[in-house]
Amino acid sequence: MTPGRRSFFVALGAWTVLPLAACGGSKTGPTPNAPQITCPAAPDPVASLDGSAQVVSFPAPTVTAGQPPLHTSCIPASGSSFTIGTTTVTCTTSDADARTASCSFEIVVLPPPMLSVTSFVAFGDSITWGEDGTNSANAVGPHVFVQLPQGQRYPDILQQELQARYRQQQVSVMNAGCPGEFLNTLPANTPEFNDKCYGIRQDDPSALRRFTTIASLRQFDAVLFMEGSNDANMAAADSLVLGSAIGSLRTMIDTAKGSGMRVIVATIPPMVPPGIPDRTVGAAIVPTYNDTVRALAASEAAPLADVYQAFGSDAPSLIGFDGLHPTPAGYQRIADTFLAMIKSSLETTPTTARAARVRR
Repeated sequence: MTPGRRSFFVALGAWTVLPLAACGGSKTGPTPNAPQITCPAAPDPVASLDGSAQVVSFPAPTVTAGQPPLHTSCIPASGSSFTIGTTTVTCTTSDADARTASCSFEIVVLPPPMLSVTSFVAFGDSITWGEDGTNSANAVGPHVFVQLPQGQRYPDILQQELQARYRQQQVSVMNAGCPGEFLNTLPANTPEFNDKCYGIRQDDPSALRRFTTIASLRQFDAVLFMEGSNDANMAAADSLVLGSAIGSLRTMIDTAKGSGMRVIVATIPPMVPPGIPDRTVGAAIVPTYNDTVRALAASEAAPLADVYQAFGSDAPSLIGFDGLHPTPAGYQRIADTFLAMIKSSLETTPTTARAARVRR
């Protein structure tokens, strides 16, 4: 072998043992697994209050494995408008090796909610009437009834809330509050007596007689009872008052049912002493009275709007100057509490049913 030929084989041998990567070869290591995709949980159903399509957003799906770069999309995309009914959203991902994976879930848009009844009467004392609990004119001398402006009383607020939610119905809330009223019979010559209340009877100005008159008109589909604050104050001096008051309230509930009315019963708000002493003397009695109201509602199978519980620790900021009557924020809380119970007990179930979720 000539020297030149020998050198050729040595060079060739050196070339053949070089690592592949040193010469710019392809990638090394195992091929990644195919991509996997997991869809987000389906959002809760969305109500279309006016029947229009609703914008619904949802989180991006979770993608694992696959050869980068990966491209992921959902159709329809998050933030799209969804019409009433059930729409399937399909999410797909693909990797650099053209491998794909997909999953799906459903968006449910419910038709507008509806009420089984639309004409309400809010029945109660000065708290239903909407007396201004911050007005210092109530502090001395004869009781001066001062009503908050329209729109700040709980029946007004509740009507606005109902109209905003049930846009395809005409919903009304009649304010049948009566300042100074007792569930027990009260003599007509009592300074607290107000002879201009809706449905009042001069011969018997008690809440029971007044409601009996209103029920006989058969103008309302449902009644919202919240009464007893004056009775609680009276019970501070006469322990027999509460039993009589609850008896009257029971009779009113039965009268309403006999007239074909739906009934929602409420506890009364807390009193916040010292306020004006003669208006908070029954503060310690209110919890006991409300326990009895809760038991009465249960025995009558009547939905309960627990106003007392809704005020909770916020009571000092929701009860006004005299320690008895709510502030505008307090009346808002009462309206919200009734709204929640109306939704749960009188709202009809939309007909669009939620289909089973699909996962791949």
